[in-house]
Amino acid sequence: MWCALHAMTSWVCRAAATFVLPGPQVATTGATPWSSWWTPSVFRARTLAMAALTGRVYHNREGHAQVCPHMPCRCPGQACGFVGSMAALLRHFAAVHRWPCTTEDEAAVGFDIELRDGFNFITAVRAATDQVTMNQHLFLLNMERAPFGRTITAFCIHPFHTSTAMLKLTYECYRSFDTCSTHHQSSEFKVACTDLSNGLPDPSECFLFIVPRSACRDDEEFTKVNVVITQAPSQ
Repeated sequence: MWCALHAMTSWVCRAAATFVLPGPQVATTGATPWSSWWTPSVFRARTLAMAALTGRVYHNREGHAQVCPHMPCRCPGQACGFVGSMAALLRHFAAVHRWPCTTEDEAAVGFDIELRDGFNFITAVRAATDQVTMNQHLFLLNMERAPFGRTITAFCIHPFHTSTAMLKLTYECYRSFDTCSTHHQSSEFKVACTDLSNGLPDPSECFLFIVPRSACRDDEEFTKVNVVITQAPSQ
C-alpha cells in the first residue's frame, strides 16, 4: 500500500507536469486541472487508465517488495507508532525524540562516536549494486547500563530482513588511577537488519559489545567508541 500510494502520487505529479492524463478529454476553461476529474464518467475512465499504467506496482508484489526503496520502517521508540521512509525517520528522530545521530565521514573508515545511554544512530551512504544509485543506511546502537558495566547492541534499520551488515567496534581507555590503567577491546560482528515492525530484536540473540565497569566509570556521561561499518546492507 505504501509503495502504491507513492507510485500513484509520483505518477500524477509527473503527469500534470509533462503529459496529458489518460482518458476522455474535457474542457478545463475557468477550472483548475484537478476539477476536470470530478465528473463520474471522466473520473472512472481516467482512474482505470491510470491503474493500467501503474499496474506494475501490484504485479509480483513479493518480488517488488524485495527491491522497493520506498518500503517504510518503524520508529524504535516505545509506544511510538511513527512509520516512514529513511529520511522521514531521521527527521522524526531529531524533531520528536532528539536522539543523537552521527554521520559516517568516509566509507569503511573508522570514526569516533560518543554513545549516551539509550538510542544512538549512525547514517552512512553507500553505492548500490548498480554502482550508480546511492543508498542511505541507518544503524542503531543501543547502550544500556548493567551491574558489570555497559552493554551495546547494534541493529540496522532496513526494510529487508535478508540483508546483511557488519560493524567493528573498538573501545580503549588509558588511566593513571583506578584499578584499570589500560584497557583495549575490539570486536567485528554481524548486525541484524530489521524494519522494527515487531519491535527491537531480542538482545539475547544479538552480539553484545560489553564495556566493563572497571574500564568505564558510572559517572561518565558518555562512552566513546570507534566504529567501522565494514559491510553495509547488501540491498
